[in-house]
Amino acid sequence: MKNLFNFPAVPPISQNKIPIWMMVILGLATAIGPLATDMYLPAFPKINHDLVGYGDGSAQMTLAIWFIGLAIGQFSIGPLSDRYGRRVPLFLGMLIFTLASIGCAIVTNFYLFCLYRFFASLGGSAGMVIARAMVRDVSSGSSGIRMMAQLALMGCIVPIAAPTLGSFIVASVDWRWLFWIMTLYGTIESLVILFYLPDTLPKKYRIQSSFRNILWQYVRIGSEPIFASNTLITSFANFIIFAYLSGTPMVLSFAMHFTPLQLGIWFGINSIAIAGCNQINSFLIRHRRPATLLNFGVCVASVAGISFIIIALLPLEMNFWKIFLSCCPIVIIMGSLGFIFPNCTIFAFTLHGRRTGSASALLGTVQFLLGSISSTLMSFMPNHSMLPTASVICFGVIGMLLCNLWRKKSTAAILTKVRGKPQNRPFGFGHLLKDLD
Repeated sequence: MKNLFNFPAVPPISQNKIPIWMMVILGLATAIGPLATDMYLPAFPKINHDLVGYGDGSAQMTLAIWFIGLAIGQFSIGPLSDRYGRRVPLFLGMLIFTLASIGCAIVTNFYLFCLYRFFASLGGSAGMVIARAMVRDVSSGSSGIRMMAQLALMGCIVPIAAPTLGSFIVASVDWRWLFWIMTLYGTIESLVILFYLPDTLPKKYRIQSSFRNILWQYVRIGSEPIFASNTLITSFANFIIFAYLSGTPMVLSFAMHFTPLQLGIWFGINSIAIAGCNQINSFLIRHRRPATLLNFGVCVASVAGISFIIIALLPLEMNFWKIFLSCCPIVIIMGSLGFIFPNCTIFAFTLHGRRTGSASALLGTVQFLLGSISSTLMSFMPNHSMLPTASVICFGVIGMLLCNLWRKKSTAAILTKVRGKPQNRPFGFGHLLKDLD
């Protein structure tokens, strides 16, 4: 086993530059979460019917279990990656995801399916945490934001194709083939990580911590205002995404009579909106301050969220225009998140360079805890109109707006504190604070 986890000899990764091939590997690892979420959304009606032991709401509950597992898994995997390096925990996580996906493909009992889905989420969380940490290991500031945007783009290629692929599969064969495809994906990613991916955290920088110290480390990271405010912004953004993922499939299927293929196209459009705006952000970051782009994204999402509620309340007949007007605000909100996620993620890590794995884990845990709450709420909502979905999404938008105001206040406070003392570098990263303004 010792030799199994040794890296092949590879050139060191240069600072502020990750090879394209490595970004592809990390992007595909990050995409495990969206793949395992988006690809089976068009199968919700069939899963709801086929799983034995729960009844109506089965599909939504499996999604909530998936999100809860992602939250718990990310909380655990971060400190492990800070202690043992990035590669070994990432490989083991992909392996667990692969084996659990096999279980999801073969069971019929609702509770067993949820159990395997939970283990799959624990394993898949490694890709989401460690990929972000590896980018932060070698980059920071504006360059880090550009790399994070590239990572998000790679992570969006799979989600863009996943719903459409899932729709074709559900329309032609049994929905269980979705999980056999996830098994193949996880197998390939595991082998690539095992034999080709270098580690970005040298042994001399690894942190040996006890369980008690890990908990205190989380407390210290979570109580730092810049991390906390930016983490909550991305968490409410996730709250919005999961309300959209959990709420719209059933409404579009039953109230608006979308076919599985149309559902796939719908999810693809929103994935393209996120990916496209993410890349616009990556381009504009060379000419505009990151905080300006973040504020723009939050403002656009706020206007679209309020518009969504108003449209959902209008007593319009269910026709093409009602469907069009109901869907437009969601696409706009999804696009605005492309300006929010990469900037907030790098901002959150600014003061936590040596503990990026733990910071990334805590960020992901909070994100998916709020996401699981959102998904659980949607499982109890009626699916005859867009109003419940609009209400939950608008709640997330308001939370994001309030946290952005807190971010501005906390950032201004720390900048005021350090600007008079240029020789001081809080936590070793004072030179990065200019990117927060």
